Amino acid sequence: MNGYRTSVRHALRGVALGVLPLLLAAACGGSGGGSGHPSAQGCHPSGGKVSLTFWSWEPGIDKIVDVWNKQNPNIQVKVKEVVSGAMGTYQNYNNAIKAHTTPDIGMIEYDSLGSYRLQNALANLASCPGVAKAQSAFVPWTWSQGTFGQANAVYAVPQDTGPMAMYYRKDIFSRYHIPVPSTWDQYYQDAKLLKAADPAASMMHIGQDAAWFEGLLWQDGARPFDTNGNKVTVSLTGTAEKQVT
Repeated sequence: MNGYRTSVRHALRGVALGVLPLLLAAACGGSGGGSGHPSAQGCHPSGGKVSLTFWSWEPGIDKIVDVWNKQNPNIQVKVKEVVSGAMGTYQNYNNAIKAHTTPDIGMIEYDSLGSYRLQNALANLASCPGVAKAQSAFVPWTWSQGTFGQANAVYAVPQDTGPMAMYYRKDIFSRYHIPVPSTWDQYYQDAKLLKAADPAASMMHIGQDAAWFEGLLWQDGARPFDTNGNKVTVSLTGTAEKQVT
């Protein structure tokens, strides 16, 4: 997108995010002259047809973009499928920032968003038409993740909240007459029943997903990360943290 004028790119970012808040997760666009770093403020009308590049790892997102393109002939979005993860999309973002070839729009997970804010690689969309209105479509804590606690700042628009749910083997629970738990205390008792019935069975497999563990901490009211000004503290020794562990 480096071939577009600065005013055009700013307009694209504002219009697209304002109208499609559920589609776009974050903006990582280049500024005038191909600097690779977007302007901190401002949206300007393009005065003509525009084209957006969108990097996404979400399966089926191209179908949603097709609907958008049919309904908005003057604002066309081109999807590039990318691989999620540190060595996939994020490595490509890092390379694109250095090469001044960043896309206009891209998916970024919340825990990685801050690193791109520090690089000044995200545009502040707060003043763009429709962005403030989109806030009412989200619960407060999801919207605030894209503002970094700043007034008049919107660096990303939420796409999903990633709810957690419990799946269980109905056939195994029925075979051993294990009731379906609705609390963690009941879950613990069920685990003992299952282990007694089949020592080789397991109630869960956590793997190495830190986000899974963090989700359980959050559910129990734990707050292992805290900020006070520029100071960040990390603690896993609180009552809730110990209980979850």
